Order: sequence, then C-alpha cells, then structure tokens
Amino acid sequence: MLLLEIQKQRVSKDTEFRMFPPQFAEMKGLYKSSIHLNIVDGARADELRRDLAIPDSNMFVTSFVLTALFEAQQLGTVDLTPYHDQIAESLATVASFRDKNAEASVPSYVFW
Repeated sequence: MLLLEIQKQRVSKDTEFRMFPPQFAEMKGLYKSSIHLNIVDGARADELRRDLAIPDSNMFVTSFVLTALFEAQQLGTVDLTPYHDQIAESLATVASFRDKNAEASVPSYVFW
C-alpha cells in the first residue's frame, strides 16, 4: 500500500550532525528529502547522482506530504486514524519552523 511506503520515509528519531563518522542531522517527524548533485559522467552519472544525495531537512516536503494525505483522506482513499500520533508529531515538527522573529500571532514560517 502506498501509505505504508510513505510512512517509511518519515524520520522516526532526531539525529545530530557529526563530522566523523559522517552523519547528517534529521528531525523526528519530517518526511525525508534529498539534494542530488548534478554529475555529468557518462555511464556512471545516474549511479553517482543517486549515491551522492545529501539529506535536506526542511518543512516543505513534510507540508506537501501531509497536505496530500489529508486530501486523500477527504476523498475516502485512505484512513489516517491509525497514524494519528505520527501525523500529530509531524505537524508539531512543521510548527517548529515558525518564524520566531515574528509575533506568535503571525503565521510566518521559515523554510529550514
């Protein structure tokens, strides 16, 4: 089922950035996305592009995925009830991107 595949892409725990061994930071509740380098190397270009992906932790992909899931539920194609806790966690993570330089009543969000 597609919903299960989507849920596999959700980060389940916070990880800190570290130089060695290399590990990128990830925020619990976000859905994974990556930046892929544009490598032009003939036959190996696709393989290198796939292997040299850098995780991109931002609210954009998670907002997009959640919007699609909510719309699918409204259409009756999925039941998100079993995923209530995970969705609440993802929404809380998205809310953490609120622009803290703006007043709390201003719905301004930053990308990263």
